[in-house]
Amino acid sequence: MGFIKNYYDAHFLPILVEKICSGFDFMALREKKLKEISGIGLELGVGVGLNLKYYSDKVTKLYIIEPCEKSMTRALEAAKECTFEVIPVYYTEDNKIPLPDESLDFINSTWTICTIPDIKSVLIEVKRLLKEKGRFFFLEHGLSPDSGVTRVQNLLNPVQKNLGGGCHLNRKIDKIILEAGYEIKELKNFYMPGLKFGGYQYSGYASKK
Repeated sequence: MGFIKNYYDAHFLPILVEKICSGFDFMALREKKLKEISGIGLELGVGVGLNLKYYSDKVTKLYIIEPCEKSMTRALEAAKECTFEVIPVYYTEDNKIPLPDESLDFINSTWTICTIPDIKSVLIEVKRLLKEKGRFFFLEHGLSPDSGVTRVQNLLNPVQKNLGGGCHLNRKIDKIILEAGYEIKELKNFYMPGLKFGGYQYSGYASKK
């Protein structure tokens, strides 16, 4: 079973995630969100690079990090079409990102916080990289405030984590960001079209306290 699960996660899951996350509604939200972003930054969990074509020419350099080797390869192919420099970075053995303190104007996370196992530690680490006035942009799905939807999210979450590469349906995104030491400056919540248990969105940006 372990071999089957590992094969699924390495080969089939990236294709499934790309298929879902390249749908019209997802791409429209990406395009709208990324217009806000400028300067030098980091994309946390770039996946196959679906965001890359939507960054404006106000971005001058983008570091990308992605644990799935197959997805990173796809992202670097997509990066060849970018007008700005795209540079892959990888975690060190002590789970650090090899970039200097306060070197980034922005960090962007798009449907990534749901999946990272030790998300608080990661958010604290990337906060170190932000300049004093830098922004952490997020567009994430998570816990609904509606009790009926929440019950379904909690019920399905074990299955979702297993089939979705660790993706959680029921993470309260704003609470996670606040607990990592950020101050949320803007937050919009809404449902995407489709099944509500997977469609409640948190969109906004935060800064260091």
